[in-house]
Amino acid sequence: DYMGFFEYCEMLMQDGSLDPENFADLFAYRVQNIMNNKHIVHNKLEIEASSWVVFRKLVCRLKIMRRITIQ
Repeated sequence: DYMGFFEYCEMLMQDGSLDPENFADLFAYRVQNIMNNKHIVHNKLEIEASSWVVFRKLVCRLKIMRRITIQ
């Protein structure tokens, strides 16, 4: 649910309803915390990669780097 919330925020930024700078100021560190969790990255962003395309776009928008292996 938490990652889904961030996907929704990404969609709002894409359509101009949410300011990207304000979002980054308030939430970038939370997305970074998700990306620092090896368990989440492996189970969600690697194994279930096709289900998290919008979240991955958000990570790119925020310029958060982490090596993700797509299987």
